[in-house]
Amino acid sequence: MKQHSLFTLLLASILVIGLSTCRSNDDDGSNSLFFELRHDQGNITAPSLQQGTNELAARFTRSDISEVVGGQLERVQVFLQRIPSRIDVVIYDEGTENAPGQVLFTQNVTGNVTTTGLQEFRLSTPVTLADREIWISARVVADQEGERIVGCDAGPAQTGGDHILLSRNFDWNTFRNLSGGAESVNWNIRGIIRRPE
Repeated sequence: MKQHSLFTLLLASILVIGLSTCRSNDDDGSNSLFFELRHDQGNITAPSLQQGTNELAARFTRSDISEVVGGQLERVQVFLQRIPSRIDVVIYDEGTENAPGQVLFTQNVTGNVTTTGLQEFRLSTPVTLADREIWISARVVADQEGERIVGCDAGPAQTGGDHILLSRNFDWNTFRNLSGGAESVNWNIRGIIRRPE
């Protein structure tokens, strides 16, 4: 009888510890308080960039954000295969299918990068999502021709997953178009949204 009570008490203690551990993860984007905007799967490689300032962006339509309208974009994740001399997170308003609208937010996050891999940047001012599409961009400086900085998956490309503005181009394009259809990938760029209350 005593053994049964001791076992029950031990099991109850483990459950309480387990539940409190789960609740402590509220800020990691892994539960219902947060919604992850992404087109990509895991990182595979990174595209070669032109020397100078290049911008890689993921476009998220009204349909993509429909369940979190009124929520706040708090964090942006970018996979870096190489540490650039400069990186800015840029959030754009709705534009066209081929180019973003006006800049809603920009933040230099260069000082936050100390290693390669998946980086998470907390926005100094969260961006509230309206019933409009948004573009989430990583603007990076390549010091040399052909640097591989922002990661991508193995594809296939999702609509909005591979927008790019190269340093010597004046117009936004998709990586698929620039590669003549030979490459079909999505940038490893994600937004973490705090759901509306």
